[in-house]
Amino acid sequence: MDLNFKNNVDFKNLLKNKQFLIIKQTTNDVLESENYKLLFANVKSLIKTNAFRGSKVILIKEELLDSTSALDSETINKLFSNSSFTTSDVVEINEKFEILDNVREPLPQKSHEARLLLRTLSQGGYLVFHIIETYVNAFINGHEFPESPFLSLADKKRHVEKKDVSELQTVFENYRQRLADQPVYCKFFISKSHLTSLHIDSSSPDDIKKYIPANSHILNNKCEDKFREDLRLFLKENLFINVIVKEYILESKKRLDIFLVDDYGENFYLIEVKWVGDSINPAGKKVSTKYNQNDINPDAIFQTLNYLEELDTKGENIVRAYLTVFDARKDNVGDTVENFDKSLLSHSQLKHYPKFEKIRDFRVINKHPS
Repeated sequence: MDLNFKNNVDFKNLLKNKQFLIIKQTTNDVLESENYKLLFANVKSLIKTNAFRGSKVILIKEELLDSTSALDSETINKLFSNSSFTTSDVVEINEKFEILDNVREPLPQKSHEARLLLRTLSQGGYLVFHIIETYVNAFINGHEFPESPFLSLADKKRHVEKKDVSELQTVFENYRQRLADQPVYCKFFISKSHLTSLHIDSSSPDDIKKYIPANSHILNNKCEDKFREDLRLFLKENLFINVIVKEYILESKKRLDIFLVDDYGENFYLIEVKWVGDSINPAGKKVSTKYNQNDINPDAIFQTLNYLEELDTKGENIVRAYLTVFDARKDNVGDTVENFDKSLLSHSQLKHYPKFEKIRDFRVINKHPS
């Protein structure tokens, strides 16, 4: 698996985007005009002199650009002190920084949605200035000229809160806490209505009120896919590192669950995902798959170490390999790998064992079936 820059499609696309931006900035007639530069300087002065820290959109008709001139600070600050400006999300002004119209309607919370809206506005005869804290992102004729990579404060906050890969243990612990939220854990288990149907299909003599809590631990079919994808998305949202989409298939046709790679394409982190408990069959009529502690210790440990060995043979620099286990067993009987006998390891496995780490089980409990 070669993720170095020369063969990294994502990195090549990034370079192309940067190149496209440079070309746009040097060939755009509006952007290079002296009147636009005056207008942009006026907008920058507005936020710098007034300690602006929010998010706002300023619109000015492109046809007014010819009559734009440098404004004194008093005129610029007069706009900021206008209550219609401070309480609105989108403000249309003229070349003298006088308000023509204003709307209280926040931008979408996701940057890609906000970008689509702002590009559309800039194709309607407006010069669009998106202010986010101290940065100004300009949109001209459907093209974006950004100072900030973010178009929403929510996205910026998520980015600031992301952890370095050295804090992966903290991220795992945060994920563990998230699993206690009902909207999160409910998607792993069969629903209450499914349990009711299963009660009928199984001809259970138990009362339904007893049957549901006694069987609420039954997982959905193909639950490992759900566990893996949920963890992968959480890591992607909370780590400053590239999370490889879905699984990576080795030459031996074995599947790696989650693969992380640093920005240089040199250091890799492997996360193997397992589960223990009971899952329903594809038809949803009975429990068909059961995994217990013996499937994890030592089998899953051997499997992870064998992956390390195969990747090492290919010359990949695997910094760490983590084994994560989702524990959905009916009874809380302790971690699946409380102790491990290293004497069971082969010579080659022992060589890679220092890079292996078992994460404390992610306990998943269906406290309130939905």
